[in-house]
Amino acid sequence: MSYEFIIYEKEGKIARITMNVPKKHNPLGKPMMREIVAAMEDAAEDREIKVVVIKGAGKSFSSGHDIPKIGMDIELGPEYAGKRPPAKLLIERDEWLKEEFYQYVYTYAKPTIAQVHGYCIYGGNNFQLCCDITIAAEDSQFKPKGDTIVTIASYMPADTWSTAFGPRHLGVKMDGKIAEKWGIVNKAVPLEQLEEEVEKMARAVALMPDDSLNMNKKCLNSMMEFDGLEAAWNTTHIAHAMGTHQRIRSDEFNIFKTRADQGASAAIKSRQRKR
Repeated sequence: MSYEFIIYEKEGKIARITMNVPKKHNPLGKPMMREIVAAMEDAAEDREIKVVVIKGAGKSFSSGHDIPKIGMDIELGPEYAGKRPPAKLLIERDEWLKEEFYQYVYTYAKPTIAQVHGYCIYGGNNFQLCCDITIAAEDSQFKPKGDTIVTIASYMPADTWSTAFGPRHLGVKMDGKIAEKWGIVNKAVPLEQLEEEVEKMARAVALMPDDSLNMNKKCLNSMMEFDGLEAAWNTTHIAHAMGTHQRIRSDEFNIFKTRADQGASAAIKSRQRKR
């Protein structure tokens, strides 16, 4: 299969998926997410592959979901062009994100390693949280300085860290070192050591027996379900869908209207100026 938005490589027992839209910091649009899943399915069927490494090309891991398309990327007919669809369709869209992307990555049969540098924010952070292991550059950014939107509901239960810690950390950048301290990532290293650390980890995982890797991952996921993971999976995406369909008063900042009138970049800058 040929890919437009990712690079997919296999070397011995290691598969590597590189998100490849560097000019936009690798936003997670639906076409890219579909390609990531297709590559992971190929790796799952390849009996030689033991571990999958996921990283981003250019300056960042991922800037999250494609902001110009959030709430508008449901792939409906032309009658919805330029319009926000009904809440029911937004929930169905977020169910797709939960089940066909985030939950798919989380429950994937083979170990996954996220190699994080630069921006790893919003949906990009959700993505790395779904991976089994994350090794990040110390200067990577999980929450840019001054950002408060981190406290809104998200697609995946693991992202409840944002509501738990966000209010205590508003206005302060969360870099790789802080993310390691809070348990958001497994390890933070200097950027120049990142590739080497991930390679070392991937090769160590690849030495393990297939059965051991598979059974341990299934057991760990089952233990998480004892803590209510499945129930959380079934509710967080609804909260997120509702967050993109909320009513906004005239005296409140409306990012959707500003985005429609001025474009996504101008909307983000306008929100920052109004703080």
